Amino acid sequence: MMPVCKETSKKSVVTDNNMMKLYIEQLSTAWARTPSPAWADIDKAISEAFEKAVRKKATPQQALDEAAKKIDELLKTK
Repeated sequence: MMPVCKETSKKSVVTDNNMMKLYIEQLSTAWARTPSPAWADIDKAISEAFEKAVRKKATPQQALDEAAKKIDELLKTK
């Protein structure tokens, strides 16, 4: 279970747990999702691009280029 405040993250129950310790360290450089009202559509474009590349319906570059175009439009309109 993740600690809900910084003070708790300094307690031995967290710092003695290697997985939790690493997670807490990574939080210092973590970023939240893109703060955009279009996030759901952006996420969908990324997921669809990934699936196209994995299923070899497009090259990774083609899939990413298509997703980038969709995302650019979403960011302009929302």
